[in-house]
Amino acid sequence: MILEYDGIRYHGWQRQGDTITIQKVLEESISKITQENIRIIGSGRTDAGVHAINQVANFRTNSNIGVRNLFNGINSLLPWDIVVKVFISDIQQPGTLSLIQKLRLVQTRTPRYGNDEGSGSTS
Repeated sequence: MILEYDGIRYHGWQRQGDTITIQKVLEESISKITQENIRIIGSGRTDAGVHAINQVANFRTNSNIGVRNLFNGINSLLPWDIVVKVFISDIQQPGTLSLIQKLRLVQTRTPRYGNDEGSGSTS
């Protein structure tokens, strides 16, 4: 998935105990939907207060929730300053012995910045 977030309210990307981080918020939202203990792997980390435009992350689930419903459900639980912009499903081709995976773009969404809850400006 590709994320965008305004990091001003967060103590960086990486989960740090009870501190509010991007990873913690995402994992809690996805776990709530899938009813599984989800752990996200990010492509990198950000420090406290840092924003991201195209942060790539992934997770595995055994949930049978449809990909579109999972995408919409995750975004519905996230706060205004975190958005999953692109969600890609990694689906193995049925009936083949190949390890080649099919990537399917499900949907894109634009960030919700600029609403009454904050603009994300740090100037």
